[in-house]
Amino acid sequence: MLDADSDDSYFKFNLDYINLYNLIRLDTTGNATYRQGYAAIRLHTAWQQNAFFDLIDRALKGPDAARDAETTALLEQWLQRPRRDVYVDLTGQVPDCGGVACQPIPVPWRVPTDFLWQRSPFQLAGGGKGLIESAGIDYVLPYWMARYYGVSTAFSIRSAASGGSSVAAGSIVSLYGANLSSGVQQAGGAVLPQSLGGVAVQVSGPDGISRNAGLSYVGPGQINLVLPPDTPPGLATFVVAGPTTKTGAATVVTVGPALFSMSSNGAGVAAATAVRVTAGLQTSVPVFACQAGACNGVPIAVNGDPVFVSLYATGIRNRTTLANATVQAGGLVVPVSYAGPQPQFAGLDQVNFQLPASLARRGEVAVSVTADGQTSNTVSLTIQ
Repeated sequence: MLDADSDDSYFKFNLDYINLYNLIRLDTTGNATYRQGYAAIRLHTAWQQNAFFDLIDRALKGPDAARDAETTALLEQWLQRPRRDVYVDLTGQVPDCGGVACQPIPVPWRVPTDFLWQRSPFQLAGGGKGLIESAGIDYVLPYWMARYYGVSTAFSIRSAASGGSSVAAGSIVSLYGANLSSGVQQAGGAVLPQSLGGVAVQVSGPDGISRNAGLSYVGPGQINLVLPPDTPPGLATFVVAGPTTKTGAATVVTVGPALFSMSSNGAGVAAATAVRVTAGLQTSVPVFACQAGACNGVPIAVNGDPVFVSLYATGIRNRTTLANATVQAGGLVVPVSYAGPQPQFAGLDQVNFQLPASLARRGEVAVSVTADGQTSNTVSLTIQ
């Protein structure tokens, strides 16, 4: 007898999937009971964002674009989990439906355990003392299953600024793959087209609503877009309609600060501008110099009149209050005077702050932004 009516003793689903996989795979009699039992278990758990269960379904049923994209996204999210058994309590941080989460908790936040996929994705609290390191079998096993069964990771979704796998609503996102478009087209400005060069991208969030993304660039190997600002947080599916149809998934967050760099990979010298204010007049201060495709920081003097820097970013505009946004520069926490949309380009954000004079003679310093507790990638400025 199979119990698919509740998520109590979630380990039972792990046993059900393993046993039914072997029973169906090895059955030579056409026994419908096994398949009916599996259908009942799958109906109950398919929406619960479980990479191990998804791969067993792949083994039994073959390719499915949406499910396989979810599997890839879930494995990427696993890599964001803490490596030790830290105690987790999400009570009050996610919607509560009678002592359990109303929706599957994002993989990076789930309660630590020895094998993640046998633990209820709705459990709000649990873990240890942060002393035991994860064995990693909950990543290694589904990863090699994905490799064996040909689940493609060639199509990926990343922050256009940092390359991170989590993307913020209203932010600039890059899709990477093959045969995404038949040519190269670009668009710019504050309002972007929803179709460009014969390509369109729809994003379906956890609310099941499909939204059209604004496109700024399409090419055979890359698409740049602005994630619809009303996309709710959670796992979202991206569908590219072009020369071929591509489907992928990524985790959408409300705030996900990501800084642009001049190298376009989220590292190295910041994509930034600066001004020096003297007697109320502003003069431009160079931040970087580029030659032969390489950009390096230009030393900025901070021991005289004040210098104000504008960092260019994405994923910040949904922050709560300005006080909840700060810059970390050379180990110093610096308040910001502005952190929000840059009005000329869709999805682009800007963070303004004054360079502290105490950074003088520090040379290259690491710079990052934190907004609502989320910290960006690290870029650099050079201080004279």
